[in-house]
Amino acid sequence: MISYSPEDWSRRKDDRAPRYRIDLSRLQQEKSDPAVLFSTVTKTLCRYLSIHRGLLALDSDKRLTCVSSFNRGDEFRQLSLPMPEQSSLLRKVAEHRFLYTDDYYGLFDGSSLERRLLIDEDTASIAVLPLMHEGLCLGVVAYASSQPQAFVGAEEELLLPICEQFARLIAESRLVISQD
Repeated sequence: MISYSPEDWSRRKDDRAPRYRIDLSRLQQEKSDPAVLFSTVTKTLCRYLSIHRGLLALDSDKRLTCVSSFNRGDEFRQLSLPMPEQSSLLRKVAEHRFLYTDDYYGLFDGSSLERRLLIDEDTASIAVLPLMHEGLCLGVVAYASSQPQAFVGAEEELLLPICEQFARLIAESRLVISQD
């Protein structure tokens, strides 16, 4: 279950109870492969948001690599696509550690590879979020929707808490792998 600390509550714009209660703790017992975790997190988000495309890019030696993508229910795992260093929206989000949401009207601030992975003729809005854990950016997730403003209003209550939990699960899976 998403739990809000007193600091989290002080960040909130108002004092309403959260609309979303999503429990990702059960994923700790599942496979620790980040692509599998991404798949489960994306399917969970699809229950609340109209997501038709998504991707997970993890930081590996200071370089982002796309390890999984989602396209209208189809999953592509075990990818190893190095993301471009130049003109990369994903790189900007990772470096500056900010959430990026935008309604897409033909302009895209990323590379051509990011465009091919994330944008199609039906895309109306996008969200790119850093996966932060203990002050480090482990990577980014990006989602696209055919609905305009699909991610507006969902950032604080849904996307950011889920990305925080997802980043923690990735960090824990890396710790398990490094101990083996």
